[in-house]
Amino acid sequence: MHSPFLFDFYRSTSFSCRAKWYDQELEKFRDALLQDEEEVERIDFGAYDRKKRWYKVSSIARRSLSSKEQNAFFAAAIDYSQSKYILEVGTSLGINTLYMAKACKDGQVVTLEGDPMIAKLATMQFVKAGNGRIQLLEGEFGQTLPEALSILPRLDFVFFDGNHRFAPTWHYFQQCLSKSHEESVFVFHDIYWSPEMLKLWKEVVKSEVVTLSIDFYHFGVLFFRTNQPKQHFYLKF
Repeated sequence: MHSPFLFDFYRSTSFSCRAKWYDQELEKFRDALLQDEEEVERIDFGAYDRKKRWYKVSSIARRSLSSKEQNAFFAAAIDYSQSKYILEVGTSLGINTLYMAKACKDGQVVTLEGDPMIAKLATMQFVKAGNGRIQLLEGEFGQTLPEALSILPRLDFVFFDGNHRFAPTWHYFQQCLSKSHEESVFVFHDIYWSPEMLKLWKEVVKSEVVTLSIDFYHFGVLFFRTNQPKQHFYLKF
């Protein structure tokens, strides 16, 4: 039996509902990043070797920014769930952060970024957008996540997109459960990015506290609603 909540959520995040969240100003920021040929030295804390390398900002943007369709989906999901306290594990260049902050209206967004250069570039986007409700914590997630959890009274919406290894991301998930509640929404990006990420996704879906999970291929969504049996779905994005 399909959950009525599932149909309501899917309808509320459908293409027609997402369309209203497309933001022309934020898309101008995205376009500027995609055209920025400046080279910066960065380190990817989510990778295995963690070596410093030089990259063009445009190259970083192409590789790390989620699409505007996904950004709008997450914004629509935040609006639908009336999420107020948002945590993002992996800021990247900040476009998705800004979309989420717009959706949570007068709420609070805490975002974590390990790479100092990426954090600097993201902060520039926040300043340009004039959004003062975003708090960026710079440093390795193992150190900044506990601080984020102490800042936010609860976790209404969590977006995991900062580490593509099983063990640390599983640990972040477990830590975030301490502030989750029945209406919380957890999103894992890039669930088919690697065998480790797929393993992680399968494990979080099996978690006893998760009652409804949706595989959209590019990302997965978890719910903790206790008034329904455990169910898992594959849906087209």
